[in-house]
Amino acid sequence: MVTKHRNEVILDSELILSAEYISGTAIATKGQPIDPQPEIKVTDGSAAIVMASGRKKSLPIAKRFIELSGGNGHMFAPLGGQEGAPKELNFMFGLSLEFKDGAQTTIYLGQGSTKSMRNDWWIGSPDLEVANPASLLKYTVSGTDLKTDLGDMIDSVKIPPKYKVIADFLQMPIKHMTQKVNVFKIT
Repeated sequence: MVTKHRNEVILDSELILSAEYISGTAIATKGQPIDPQPEIKVTDGSAAIVMASGRKKSLPIAKRFIELSGGNGHMFAPLGGQEGAPKELNFMFGLSLEFKDGAQTTIYLGQGSTKSMRNDWWIGSPDLEVANPASLLKYTVSGTDLKTDLGDMIDSVKIPPKYKVIADFLQMPIKHMTQKVNVFKIT
């Protein structure tokens, strides 16, 4: 039976003013369900994104992601992205980002999974230059997960308010969110 899952990713950045879905860019592996567009919630300090889709990896989705992103050197994945480009992805879609300084860019997000079967997310863009560190326009892009980002704070009451807003939007407790949600930091 084919199942549609809620798949969550966060763009953690005080710099993002808006994030808009690019119509018609959401695609999934053949035979897998996918919503027509992701849910997006931009708050001060983050953009939380949920795409409901099946999770079956395929080469055609990865090829489309690579093509739209601009090829080698324009894609980044903090978990399992050491080879520079995804071999297979479950789904992908595009977003138009506007930053508070007026800069605008198009990014593509795609999800696959690592050898340990953890869902991993890729970010790609013709404006993304992967080096040490990766940069999107004039901003630095890095990746983490919420457990790494929050550290010991997850067990205390000092959770940043932006993560409480995101947890409500993602419809999951913060502790559960830290185990499964990937984060791209843009600074």
